[in-house]
Amino acid sequence: MSRLARVVAAAVFAVALSTPVASAHAAPVTTYTFVGSWFVGDGPIWSTNPQAMSGRMTAAYLFGGSPTDYAISTLGNDPTTINFKAYLDGYGDAQYLYTPADQDFFQSSRADGGYDAWPSYSAYVCDHQDCYGAVRNLDPAIQNYAFRADVTSTPEPASLALMGTGLLVIGGVVRRTRAQANG
Repeated sequence: MSRLARVVAAAVFAVALSTPVASAHAAPVTTYTFVGSWFVGDGPIWSTNPQAMSGRMTAAYLFGGSPTDYAISTLGNDPTTINFKAYLDGYGDAQYLYTPADQDFFQSSRADGGYDAWPSYSAYVCDHQDCYGAVRNLDPAIQNYAFRADVTSTPEPASLALMGTGLLVIGGVVRRTRAQANG
């Protein structure tokens, strides 16, 4: 077997050893970074028929990206306390204004997704608060906090060991080939 064939065979063997099977991957790791917050009443006045939005839809609207990029919490800006819930106001119904709902919940009773009919709920609308003054008098208790999710996959240590073994095999073949060429 030629030197080149041995090196290629060793490389193929090493790649086969270092390629983990699907079950060898660890579960994805998600970390969160606080990006900002808003009060439910910061949104447009209900009478203008704004779009009803969930907490994650509102985060994407305010901070960019897609709703799935975010996690929402009502407990503050500490990533370790994310509860995946959001405060919402409701057309003629304030049940989620002080008792948060799921971060993906919203409802519109209109075909166009608007807010101005019952039952409608949105995380970004000014309805049951002082919306008409020059300065809105918003309740600080109904603040939503947005966190950008960063999902990474981490290989298991066994996969790293297999890759290391493959690299050692390649190194051994190359060293032996050089030794034979020089000796």
